[in-house]
Parts: sequence; C-alpha cells; structure tokens
Amino acid sequence: MREEEIVDIDSSRARWEIPAHRSKNGHAHVIPLSALAAQLITEAMAMATPKSPFVFASPTVKGAPITAHALAVAMQRMGRRITAEMPNFPSWLAEPPSPHDLRRTVATRLASLGVPSEDVAACLNHVRRDVTGRHYDMYARLVEKRRALDLWAQTIERTISGNSHDENVLPMMRKRRT
Repeated sequence: MREEEIVDIDSSRARWEIPAHRSKNGHAHVIPLSALAAQLITEAMAMATPKSPFVFASPTVKGAPITAHALAVAMQRMGRRITAEMPNFPSWLAEPPSPHDLRRTVATRLASLGVPSEDVAACLNHVRRDVTGRHYDMYARLVEKRRALDLWAQTIERTISGNSHDENVLPMMRKRRT
C-alpha cells in the first residue's frame, strides 16, 4: 500500500485506489476505507520513520515496504504462542491459518451479515465472467462496497471491544505495555 494510493483519508470518502498494474487481475480496484481502516492507516503513516512512500514500511530496509510474507510470519509467531489449553484455539493448532484465510473469512462473514454476493465479489476485486459483466455493466459498486466494508468494520469493532454476540468469536487480548 503506497501513501499516494490513499485518497481523502480525512473524509467519509476515504479510499485506497490500487492501480491496474498492481492488481492481481490487472483491473484497477478502489477500496472504500471505513473510519476504522482510515484511522489505522493514518496511524501507520504517522509511525513511519524515516518517512516512506509505503503505508506499512519495512522496519529493516529503508524506503522499502514490509515483505510480502510479513503477515504470514506474524500469524506463525502468534500460532506458536497458542497452547492447547486456550479455549477455542485447538482448531488454530490443528490447522494454522494463512493470510488468504483472512480474505475467505471476510467474504464468508460479509455474506453472513447479509451482504449480497455481487457486493462481496466487488470488495474482493473479482471480475465477472458473464457477457453482461465483461461488456455492459461497468458500475464500480463503490456505494455497495463502502456499505459492506463499514459493516465489516463495525463487526471488527464489536469483536475488539468484547461486545460480539457471536459465540464463535473470541476477543483478542491486547498485550499490556509495562
């Protein structure tokens, strides 16, 4: 994520504009940013020292982004701290998740929250393969993507606060600083 791709970060129209040449499917992708996402991105940009063109800069290589596998490494480290005695974590130990599992989780949870599948697909930058999608319907679904991602942010905020009513969701405990 490059700082130049973040647009209107201080407004309700905040978005991340990924150019086509950086997108897996070769199509430009606009991701509306929820207030929570905008806040986290703003904090990450403020923490970058020295100043970097990347939102999530490498802590070791000046002027470079974090490595492509940084999230996978962080998830592995977290997995090593989990013990079988921790409630509801045996599944993590039995089948450690990957970063792509986070993408699947978002898609699944958005669907469970009532977000239509075409809006979920738009959030994921999936390209429609039917004739209408390829040739006629060029609507970017920005309003629908914003609605979906705001709903997801609300779900994340409830989970973080411990106010989730989903029995399958456990709040993550923050590490106390001493």
